[in-house]
Amino acid sequence: MNENKIDLPDIFKEAISIEIYGKEYYLIFGDLVDDENAKSLFRDSRANEGDHRELLEKNIKNCQGKQLI
Repeated sequence: MNENKIDLPDIFKEAISIEIYGKEYYLIFGDLVDDENAKSLFRDSRANEGDHRELLEKNIKNCQGKQLI
């Protein structure tokens, strides 16, 4: 077995954790600003992180058992 192979679901799981982290920070940033335009930007960015997470979760299901060299 090639030791350089990476399990795709593990990569997607790590990416999901980054999306969760980003989503939490956009929520915090939105609470820290008073400007409504900035609040809106952080809300939109937070929603995008949720969309990215869903896409990654779908890819985990589609790539079960595949490996990347």
